[in-house]
Amino acid sequence: MRAMPSSLISVLALGGLLWAAPAAGESAIAFTQDVQIYGYCFDTADANLCAEKYCFEGSGQQCQTRFRSAAQGFFSLALGDRGWGVGYSISNGDIAGKNAMNQCWQQTQGCRVVETWQADGVE
Repeated sequence: MRAMPSSLISVLALGGLLWAAPAAGESAIAFTQDVQIYGYCFDTADANLCAEKYCFEGSGQQCQTRFRSAAQGFFSLALGDRGWGVGYSISNGDIAGKNAMNQCWQQTQGCRVVETWQADGVE
């Protein structure tokens, strides 16, 4: 197999003729400062901005992304009295929930799973 000259590759790329894989989506969670209101997004390239937007819309307060991941699989968010936890499992939402609860209980009391989602990386 012959290699393509670099000038031909440049022309093909500029013309949009070379296939490029789509950008992988991310998951993100943003919280208010008191960690009582959150926003989350998944399977998007700008997950942190998206999560901050939804958090702000729900609270009217400034929000900050405190979790971000490009992994594919199941995620769960657990909230407690003064803390939170995120759990992950490559193939099982229940395991992700248990992991989120374990992480949350290490920080605070009153933990409960409030969200579970499956990220497949496709925007």
